[in-house]
Amino acid sequence: MNKTSWMLAWTAAGLLTMPVAGLASDGYVDRARVVSVRPIYETVEVAVPRRECWTERVVERYSSVPDYGGDALFPTLIGGALGGYLGNKLGDGRSEAVTTAMGTAIGLAVGQQVGRKHRRHHHYSEPVRVHRERRCRTVEHYETERRLTGYRVKYRYKGRLFETITDHRPGKWISVEVDVDPLDDFILDDD
Repeated sequence: MNKTSWMLAWTAAGLLTMPVAGLASDGYVDRARVVSVRPIYETVEVAVPRRECWTERVVERYSSVPDYGGDALFPTLIGGALGGYLGNKLGDGRSEAVTTAMGTAIGLAVGQQVGRKHRRHHHYSEPVRVHRERRCRTVEHYETERRLTGYRVKYRYKGRLFETITDHRPGKWISVEVDVDPLDDFILDDD
């Protein structure tokens, strides 16, 4: 067999004996003695909802005087009636209807103005209701806290000291996976 044939044979044999992922490996599981375990903490900010409540004084006002669109109705009507009466007395036969209508219109306008002025200058007492109401709201308050994130584990295997991080606290022993790999490449002779 020549050199190329040997190389092909060894490559094929190597491929056939190669472990398939998940089915076989060159490693094995053993156990190692735990030397020390230290917890690992992390400081984090946490939002904590907090309910804040207080008592508030509430004043309710409501008017005892009827509201007629902001104007006083009574002075407007009286002004219109008086204006119409005066317009009727001032007019003569044919223009009597015209002067009555004009007097009524002028009387209504004057009466409305008097009513507005009267409301502005007179303070009506408004009934008031005062009571207390309890009000609450939820606000976010931030606090810092230490959280356990894992454990720094030192262990001894075959006389050597190793260190790893785990998510749980181990007992006296820890499982280790031992993997065996050759240090040098396989060299073929030319024979």
